[in-house]
Amino acid sequence: MAYYPARTNTYGYQHGTEAPRVDPERIREAKREYVKSVGDRVEERVKAMKRVKTGMSVAQVFVITFCLIAMLAVAGLYILSVSRNETLKNSVETLKKNVQELNLSNAKIRDEIEARVDYDEVYDFAVSQGMQSPEKQQIVRYSRHAAEYVSKAGEIPNE
Repeated sequence: MAYYPARTNTYGYQHGTEAPRVDPERIREAKREYVKSVGDRVEERVKAMKRVKTGMSVAQVFVITFCLIAMLAVAGLYILSVSRNETLKNSVETLKKNVQELNLSNAKIRDEIEARVDYDEVYDFAVSQGMQSPEKQQIVRYSRHAAEYVSKAGEIPNE
């Protein structure tokens, strides 16, 4: 019969020509090594996570926080100014409508007033008070361009 050397697996079982048996000390040692390797991996992951979490200094966190607050404040002010602008636009539109209505009303009243005036009666009244129509030599005509002004050509006659 051949002799095979005893081989041991991780848990301390021996194989070979001998009957399998458990070595309690090797089992404890294997467990310790396994726990240690798992603990080392966990520690490495925790350290990596801490590096990710604490990658910024306190000053950087304050600067970023300040920038975010400033950005929110600017956005709020922009929204406020837009709403005020819309309110002003609405009030301007309302005022424009009021002006149009008033202009129409004024034009209507002006037409009513002018319709009441009898120009023949005004002429008769003026003539009865001594007004006379000007003669041809009393009328002076000027040619005028839009950018010029007209000055008096002479004394206005009393009669």
